[in-house]
Amino acid sequence: MPEVGGEVARLVNLSHLRYLDTSAVIEGGRRVGLVHIYSEAPDYHFVDAKESGPEGIACVDDGARAAVVYLAYAEATGDTAALARARRQLEFVRAMQLPDGRFYNFVRADGSINRTGPTSHADLGWWAARGLWALGRGVEVFRQRDPAYAETLAVAANRTVQLVARLAAEPERDTTMAGRRWPLGLVQRINPCSTSELLLGLTALARDRRAHPSGVSDSLDHTLGVLAQRLARTRLDAPGSPYDGTLLTDPDGWHGWAAAQVEALAEAGAVLHDPSLIVAARSQADGLYERLEQTGPIRGFQFIGDSIRVDRFDQIAYAVRPTVVGLVRLAQATGDTAYSARAGRLARWFRGENAVGVAMYDPATGRGYDGINPPKTPDGAPWINFNSGAESTTEALISLIAVAADPVARRAYEAP
Repeated sequence: MPEVGGEVARLVNLSHLRYLDTSAVIEGGRRVGLVHIYSEAPDYHFVDAKESGPEGIACVDDGARAAVVYLAYAEATGDTAALARARRQLEFVRAMQLPDGRFYNFVRADGSINRTGPTSHADLGWWAARGLWALGRGVEVFRQRDPAYAETLAVAANRTVQLVARLAAEPERDTTMAGRRWPLGLVQRINPCSTSELLLGLTALARDRRAHPSGVSDSLDHTLGVLAQRLARTRLDAPGSPYDGTLLTDPDGWHGWAAAQVEALAEAGAVLHDPSLIVAARSQADGLYERLEQTGPIRGFQFIGDSIRVDRFDQIAYAVRPTVVGLVRLAQATGDTAYSARAGRLARWFRGENAVGVAMYDPATGRGYDGINPPKTPDGAPWINFNSGAESTTEALISLIAVAADPVARRAYEAP
């Protein structure tokens, strides 16, 4: 095993993800991988999702992220078992895709697809963005291992790329929200976070297409470039503000949850050779992320009149991953290893350098804990949610694979 693969295998434990992951036959008679959503302490039993009624036992949101974990682990280590599990999750993602490129999200315990739930209906939103992310990475990783299957994934990805191309073809328009100009034509019209995760899939497909022309649309680069430029327009231009240069998640502020703009713009800038996208990614890494290293993690901040309200909690892996992986990808795009070192230091949140002084990832079990919550009383202390569901586990593992595979980030993470 190459040195990098050995370090990834040493630092990353897939045991709990494998525990959450099961094989099942779903509607249409397809055998796929399903990742149980919630796993509750102390015995880590499974709990179904219940948002406005029972949504289901597994979803594309988590299955796609599990596929990304397995693919990255297999790519680094050569682990064939992880690659097989990635394939099962990708088959689930494909089974949930509609012919027009949209996705359903949830399956129920009986294997039926939930077509009507508020977080499951056919959409080009969060679950489509993550579905395309998984498909794009699947094309990249399987290209060298099973070219025929890579092409199968590329055909599925192309359905969504064609849908996104129509979004990119819309005229450039901004609106005014919360007193700021805000780009329209993002995923869900105005959402930079879901857009950033969709861009991770587009950039993976663009990298693959340069080396292996495939069935992915000729319009891919144009679509990627248009959406990336729209995403870059969310950057705060406020000289003198402590948050100048931040890629806002909302017109009135920023939160860390799924805020993968730095990662998306760094990757897109690299594959398109567009330095303006790298500049936008650097603006947050040199501003907000440097500040977080000095002050500690926050949930987010909001502009209220002339003041800024900062919320420290909740702190979750879903917010740490975009920060850590974004810095690693920016280091790769620029050659500046200072970003790798910052990534490793901020990833120490998982080791216990956080508000409660407790590790939020257990290397012995592979559990990523569900978060650090605000005090329950005014004079209380923050407390840990020791549940370990699919989201927290996959987000922790994605972070740690990126850190382990980067020697500078890894040394910073493991420093005493």
